[in-house]
Amino acid sequence: MFGRYGGVNGKTENRQIIAIAEKAGVAVVEDAALAALLDTSVKAGDFIPPWCWEAAAKILAFVIETDKK
Repeated sequence: MFGRYGGVNGKTENRQIIAIAEKAGVAVVEDAALAALLDTSVKAGDFIPPWCWEAAAKILAFVIETDKK
């Protein structure tokens, strides 16, 4: 089965994105449930639907805490 971004389930692209992010010093957090929720519910440029607000809040909280360090 092909993933949204190509490849087998997108795993190859995911590993490449993670490697690039880590090389650039970007914090990477793996949360399969959150990724699945956002992948099926939200596309780039969309408004965040109410059922995803808690997930979005967790992401923003992580970014804010990381930025403070």
